[in-house]
Amino acid sequence: MTLNSISWLFEENYRWTNWLATTSTDIVKAVLGALAGILAGIVLASGTVAVVAIGSGIIIGVIVSIGLNSIDKRFEITKSLIKYLEYKERHLMKTTGEEIHRVYIATVSSFLKSIKIKARKALNSFLSELVNLW
Repeated sequence: MTLNSISWLFEENYRWTNWLATTSTDIVKAVLGALAGILAGIVLASGTVAVVAIGSGIIIGVIVSIGLNSIDKRFEITKSLIKYLEYKERHLMKTTGEEIHRVYIATVSSFLKSIKIKARKALNSFLSELVNLW
């Protein structure tokens, strides 16, 4: 996460979509590697010395994490996630832009209507005062 955050701060082309996708996939790979290591340690703990079980668990966890990383690179899972997030961002901006435009139009129409009503009331009041003076 730290490296992703540093990249996000200092690289111009590294966006929030890159940060979210790489951080998410890195966390998933780390958790799956840790689970594999824990399971290997538990399985080996029943028949071996604790040091061997712990060491084997760590080694298997690292191997699984490296394997998951190579799978990610081969199938471009992180890149696909980045593309999907960018697609959703564009879609949201388009949808939100249309909604903001509708709200703007409705607000301006309402504002103009209230100004017309106030202007009519003021004009009617002014005219009625003029008529009453005569």
